[in-house]
Amino acid sequence: MCSAHNQKVSTLCFFFEERHQRRAALLDTHHARGGIAGPSSPSHRTVMTMLRSSSLTPGSPPRARQWLAAIAWVAALAGPQAHAQTCTPDKPYDHIVSAFHQSAVQRTDGTWAGWGATMGALGLNQVTGTPYDGRSVLRPLDIKAGGTWAAAGGNWPAGNVGLVGEPLLITMASSNTTEQTVALTTQGLFAWGFNVMLNATIKSSRLVAAFAVGGKADGLPPGVTPTDVAQLFGTYGMLAVVTKPAHGGQLWVLVNHTEADFTKLRGDGTTDAASNHTWHRVKTNGTTDLANVVAVRGHAGRKTDTMEMTLGAIMAQTADGKLYAWGSTPYFGNGVTATSASYATPVTLPQEAGADITPKMIGVTGNSSGSTMFVLSTTGTLYSVGANNQRQLAANLPETTAEATTWQVVRAFGDTEAAWRGRVKTFSVQEHDSGTIVGHGAAGALITTDDTVYTWGSNERGMIGRATTPGGTATNGFYHLGQPVTVGGARPARLVEVGGHTMVYMPKDSAQFCYVGHQIQGSMGDGVMAQADQPAFNCTDTPVVNICGATGFDNGDAPSVYENDGGSNQAMHAYTNGPLFLGTLPPQANDDTPRNVASGASNVGAHGDYIAAPLTLEEDGITQATGPTGSLTAPAMAGGDLPAILTTQTTYTLQVAYTNQTGTAATLHAWVDWNNNGIFETSEYASASAASGGSTASLGWSIPSGQAVGHRYIRLRITTKTSASDYNERFPAANVTVRSGEDARALGFAADGEIEDHRVQIVAAGSLGVVANPDSDATPVNTPVTTEVTVNDVAIGGTIGSVTAITSTSANGGTVSCTGLTCTYLPPSGYTGTDTYTYQACLAAPNATVCSTTTVTITITPTVGASPDTATTPANTPVTTPVTANDTAIGGTLDPGSVRPTGTTPPANGSVTCAAGSCTYTPNPGYTGPDAYSYQVCLAAPNGTVCEETTVAVTVTPSPGAQPDTDTTQPGTPVTTPVTGNDVPVGGTLDPGSVTPTGAPPANGTVTCAAGSCTYTPNAGFTGTDTYSYQVCLTPPDEAVCATTTVTVTVKAATPTPVPGLNAWGLALLAGLLGLFTVRRRTR
Repeated sequence: MCSAHNQKVSTLCFFFEERHQRRAALLDTHHARGGIAGPSSPSHRTVMTMLRSSSLTPGSPPRARQWLAAIAWVAALAGPQAHAQTCTPDKPYDHIVSAFHQSAVQRTDGTWAGWGATMGALGLNQVTGTPYDGRSVLRPLDIKAGGTWAAAGGNWPAGNVGLVGEPLLITMASSNTTEQTVALTTQGLFAWGFNVMLNATIKSSRLVAAFAVGGKADGLPPGVTPTDVAQLFGTYGMLAVVTKPAHGGQLWVLVNHTEADFTKLRGDGTTDAASNHTWHRVKTNGTTDLANVVAVRGHAGRKTDTMEMTLGAIMAQTADGKLYAWGSTPYFGNGVTATSASYATPVTLPQEAGADITPKMIGVTGNSSGSTMFVLSTTGTLYSVGANNQRQLAANLPETTAEATTWQVVRAFGDTEAAWRGRVKTFSVQEHDSGTIVGHGAAGALITTDDTVYTWGSNERGMIGRATTPGGTATNGFYHLGQPVTVGGARPARLVEVGGHTMVYMPKDSAQFCYVGHQIQGSMGDGVMAQADQPAFNCTDTPVVNICGATGFDNGDAPSVYENDGGSNQAMHAYTNGPLFLGTLPPQANDDTPRNVASGASNVGAHGDYIAAPLTLEEDGITQATGPTGSLTAPAMAGGDLPAILTTQTTYTLQVAYTNQTGTAATLHAWVDWNNNGIFETSEYASASAASGGSTASLGWSIPSGQAVGHRYIRLRITTKTSASDYNERFPAANVTVRSGEDARALGFAADGEIEDHRVQIVAAGSLGVVANPDSDATPVNTPVTTEVTVNDVAIGGTIGSVTAITSTSANGGTVSCTGLTCTYLPPSGYTGTDTYTYQACLAAPNATVCSTTTVTITITPTVGASPDTATTPANTPVTTPVTANDTAIGGTLDPGSVRPTGTTPPANGSVTCAAGSCTYTPNPGYTGPDAYSYQVCLAAPNGTVCEETTVAVTVTPSPGAQPDTDTTQPGTPVTTPVTGNDVPVGGTLDPGSVTPTGAPPANGTVTCAAGSCTYTPNAGFTGTDTYSYQVCLTPPDEAVCATTTVTVTVKAATPTPVPGLNAWGLALLAGLLGLFTVRRRTR
């Protein structure tokens, strides 16, 4: 560590000290589960000793080399073994996975939690009461190695191997009350529960353990490692693995049984029993592998509780937007009933505007009667094809319509297809449970672009919340698509998952999910073992789970070591539950992925929990802090670095502003990690009351003696909760584990308030210097950006007084100027990429010659200039607008194929589809007036994420509704046709007096028009067909609105009138008599 002796080279020492902390933190962060040794191990202590004894002093190059060698050794140890779990909020599948009565979710920090009937170990069968090794987990518990998940008396019995490694993906499947879970960890595949997905030959024990397949110990397919896997999917009787694009997008299937119908799920044409216990690579024929797969979904069903699967279908999507299906009862959208297939067979896609859709999501549901398949297009239209015995098609068809063999638009009860095009954001169908023909099984839910949940299918035990809503039949409980019931009112939704007997959806800006259906043995995660039905969505009694993709959480940004392995320990607040926060700015909305910085790194300014807009530097709670003079000093700017303190100081004080409009007194909790061990300890705690209304509170500490120079992290939390157990209401307190000396109040969830983490530097007395830390910023092409460059710089023994650009030109030709403590950069015209410039920061007088220099890296991003469009169309007439014609790309190329409607401004009176740079708007029948829709256009790769939205204003004009006419007449005879008799005006009134001939005159006659009729006179001697055109207009004020159509006239000679009573036989007899009479005359 930097000693008093070497403070004469303080800047250099601090440079290495910060890096010393960062490397040491690698050990703290990655010591568990397949990582390097933990803090208590000899190797960890050895490395820490080397690091702490290796401070740089003047004239000691060997010591520097020793220190750097130690750093390199630590980095080498940590690097290849670390594997961070990740939460990808926009991933379309498996943030929530539900089987019959159990669920698992991925959290915002990438960890997993699970709850429900067979999620644990050791318990009683919920139906028969007989013992089995599947224990009900009544509240969400972290699924991880060690801790609560594997503790004695916890989920796994003593002596069991349990879970090893960090869970990356989880899936599950069930057949009624028998359920099985499979987890992919950094070490391989693990499973527990009944043999639903896995055959007993592969894994016979119901306890959690790894399993081998084909002699491969990690259980994965040949050549596949845990980091190669992109998707893990299970349904009754099968488990599937999809590898990442870099690994070829391979699709592998493992099946449970050897019946012929099951072997078809393998997708490779094999039927032998021996291959039932090995992975099968899905193929399109006997020799060609299905490659570049990006998603797989499926469903398999049981005929009865005593019969194995007789029906099932699997569907896969490839990177080029194609769909393939196989199994015993897949549909292919081609007008043919369910047809078995042992290989992946192409599916006929739905079409929009005459072209195949591009799939966004796929899904398969079913029961013991058949399979039903779904695809959501990137334009937001959901399609279904297949069986319908439980109204699972959601296509406004009765269950007496057994199936649909071509794609149907999913739509609400009584609605048209047009009303549901472009409205769906995401969906889920019941796919993990086998289902039955008479009860549970086929059901689904979707979320529209306005964040509304709709459900359909089987309402067994109220599982879709439709007991009192339209579109169902009381005698069978199968429902058309409609809105479910939510206690206290529906909430805007982000995610939805349909289980075998339950359904959950995750509201936006909420710490709790909403649950409906059968509640038993902890299936709702609320700690209740007893059985009940939840017929309407319950959003208040469910537990707190920060599901990946959830919004409304505020997280700390101190290094992750302070979160004690994350998961339930992760410190977070639900900030939408009341106006209670630190400072004057509330926490800002983000993707709610924790923003913990690396150990030793800055977490202020544009670091850690920071978003550039709309609220910059909202971590503004600390208004004053003890400075190097011992007096309270304001930070250089709100949310910026705190004043440094000296090693000789004995007390430390923070003044913290807060806003409290809850009407209830809150508590301000605070910790300073004085001993710098990565734990906020009880001995480092201070608190103050935060009265209702808002003010400033004072927090004070006695600084422990012997402080070494370096940085210390600070945590502030404000909440109306007063203890760790109160923090975690509706949350399993057993999840929050503490280390020796750790204060549990620094961990876990709080239902209101805010968390802020800060950092303060301790410097030796008499030090004087500036540490200018590198900065980064971003700006669109051709747009200047101003960077507060000193926000992460540190002044030692003074304050920063000025910044100066070293040169006025950046590395790539941009211009730079600095004023005050900010620098403004203007990129070269049209330039995109990265650029750098250098600035110097100096202390204020009288120490203005003490300076430090660093660089600022600017990322200049390409942009899309999406310009608004207008369109006009007559009523009942689609109009296609080339929307990209007036759009521009700056620093890139427009991708016409990226154009899609968005939900920002959906059309209120029509529907819209987009393809190849154009959008087609179709007004609702009979509508006239204004309408509008929004679309998004993006740049082509590699800038495909650079997009912009704009709107198209459409005017639907009235229409005379002129319809074609036909008439007939005899040669030389005029015919008058009441041409307006079949015309149907929309949005106005026809003017009969406006009818006039138009266009070329008829080829074989003449025409005149008056008072709504036209008279056609054929030319003398003409017979045949002739055509003329007429125009009709509306009455004022729409007299300029006219339409033209045609009249077709047939001119034919009159048919001779037959002699009454003289039929064909009579005519023949008469002809015969006349012939005889003629012969007789000739013979005379």
